[in-house]
Amino acid sequence: PEPVRTESAKLAAKHGMKEIGPALRGIAADAKAPAPVRIASLQALETLKDAQLPTVAKSVLGDADPRLRHQGRRILLRGVPASDAVKTLETVLAKGDTVEKQGALTLLADYRSPEADQLLEAWLDRLLAKNAPAEIHLDILLAAETSKSPSVLKKLKTYEATREAKKPASVYRETAVGGDADAGE
Repeated sequence: PEPVRTESAKLAAKHGMKEIGPALRGIAADAKAPAPVRIASLQALETLKDAQLPTVAKSVLGDADPRLRHQGRRILLRGVPASDAVKTLETVLAKGDTVEKQGALTLLADYRSPEADQLLEAWLDRLLAKNAPAEIHLDILLAAETSKSPSVLKKLKTYEATREAKKPASVYRETAVGGDADAGE
């Protein structure tokens, strides 16, 4: 069953069971396996520092499940120069599924580079102009909150000023849509 396989992958990673690497690689690459099991296998391979992880991560980028594609992309972007990673994230933000866009914004928040700041500013501009998809409003704000860029923080402050003082619940408006039910968020 799916929950057992998912937990098995997590336990293998937790206990450093490197000998299970081939089985985890097989599961992660198996398009017929449920996405949560494949994601857990991919994450276990990452924890175990499996030598073939990049190959497996690359193989899932074309999968039908956006959560799996995001995990593969997240792994592949580690250690990539910020400018290259930001270009990839920009493409995902333009063309990806909602889950991928949410994940791209989370990853973008981790990059401290002028390119990352510029992309984040562009999305804050879209948010201010009411041209950003509602499902990623909160993700844009969370990414901006972690920024050290004065221009990003200024735009964030501008956005926060749009909240209605007479409606205290307006601070929660971004939580009405979006999130990830599978992750419990």
